[in-house]
Amino acid sequence: MREKKWKDCPVCGAKDSMRYQMGLKDRFSPPGYEPIEVKGLDGFFCQECEDGFWSLKSKGEISRKLAESMAMQDSKRTVATDIASVKEAAEALHVSRKESTR
Repeated sequence: MREKKWKDCPVCGAKDSMRYQMGLKDRFSPPGYEPIEVKGLDGFFCQECEDGFWSLKSKGEISRKLAESMAMQDSKRTVATDIASVKEAAEALHVSRKESTR
């Protein structure tokens, strides 16, 4: 997919107001999680209303960082054995539970 080069702002309608900016950072606050700051972002932003669009690369980086941060926070909250026992997992997956011979 190709990046769109914005010229006029689709939000406020200002003509020739969109500018490409690099080296940006933003803070994201997913509900139920601690906020995370992502650096090194880029995109096109309006000089009038300051609204804009992240580049495809930045969108991917934001998604990756958010998923990583949320997984780390989840791993500290919930221990895997609290979710289901080995027996319950084996039954749900319709596989046999292998007993240890030690």
